[in-house]
Amino acid sequence: MGGGMEVVEKGPIKVVGIEVRAPWQELWTEAPKAWQRLRSRAGEITERASEVFVDVSVEVKDGIYTQVVGAEVRSLDAVPEGMVALEIPAQRYVHFRHEGTLEAIAESFGKLYAWGRDEGHELDEFKLDIGYTLEGGERVHDLYVRVAAPAKGES
Repeated sequence: MGGGMEVVEKGPIKVVGIEVRAPWQELWTEAPKAWQRLRSRAGEITERASEVFVDVSVEVKDGIYTQVVGAEVRSLDAVPEGMVALEIPAQRYVHFRHEGTLEAIAESFGKLYAWGRDEGHELDEFKLDIGYTLEGGERVHDLYVRVAAPAKGES
């Protein structure tokens, strides 16, 4: 019973945006600042592949979280100054469509991790949260957590 949770293949995708690197306790202040910068500079991101914005949790290393807030693009030819480009290969994720408040997204990610573990998948820290709008107040986000290793018995 995943309540709409499933393992999907997604990608490859390209993202251009603003990188945030901070310890956990500073993410709460640093990430909103990055979103503010992105909102003011969104017009500089060309070749956009979708209308919505994405928050990519890239990695956690030595207690430092790396996140990129940005937009999915068709090409990485024109990366605005001060922004970063990510090329994310096709990979498997546990996916869940979150319908509700932004505040409840962390809870949905928690449920995703629990479901993945119950199903025997090894999930890592790489996450996609797709669905942000410049105006805010959106209600639907597609959440993805990368499957690091397939469930036992799957190839």
